[in-house]
Amino acid sequence: MCENATEVDDEEDANHSKSVQFPVRNDEHHMYYRLIQDFAKTCSSTSTDNHISTTEDGIISHCTRGYLLGLIDEHMRKDIRKLNELLCDGCFQPLSATADSFYGCVNCKLFLHKVCFTELPRIIEHPSHPQHKLVRRLQIDETITCNICNSEWDGIFYQCERSSSCSFIIDIMCTLLPRTLKHESHKHSLTQQLDNSEETCYGCSLELEFGHFRCSKCRFRLHAGCAISPGTVKHR
Repeated sequence: MCENATEVDDEEDANHSKSVQFPVRNDEHHMYYRLIQDFAKTCSSTSTDNHISTTEDGIISHCTRGYLLGLIDEHMRKDIRKLNELLCDGCFQPLSATADSFYGCVNCKLFLHKVCFTELPRIIEHPSHPQHKLVRRLQIDETITCNICNSEWDGIFYQCERSSSCSFIIDIMCTLLPRTLKHESHKHSLTQQLDNSEETCYGCSLELEFGHFRCSKCRFRLHAGCAISPGTVKHR
């Protein structure tokens, strides 16, 4: 079990803000992959949830679609056509973001980064939902709606362990967001806020909802979704 997986100290948050500026440009997908790696390293988890299982010899036995998934190593990568155009079905970042092996089914083009499949923590505590633990899930054929960015998502997400009575869901990309980030449209750092506000977002001009980022030195504020989406915010 991984507890307080995203609770890093202020110095670590500052380092994240310096190393990753949001939004990440289309040609810098490796930055998101690095955030996924950093998140996975905060925990030690070898188990998988009920959506995916593995056999003792390390071959993936099945996914939610029922397809066989196997480890695709560096020797097999060259046999996959248009590898540079393929995305991980867990985080939707390019498979080419890393030279590491990955898991997948060549026939149905279902692929997962190794870190997304085997290294992400199964259970976490997250500051966006402190009252309950969150369990990792993988959604393939249908979409869910993230409670932080309010966007539809089909991939890896974390769901409240009390899903029968609590509907909280956060997608993997919002799970990775540091508490403090640097946005290209604003000169000051922005800090994540978890309370509702009747103020409006400087990106989309809509009322701020559960997940947003705010400047502590001025009134600048952004939805989480606007903070990570390229081209949605004018420079201020």
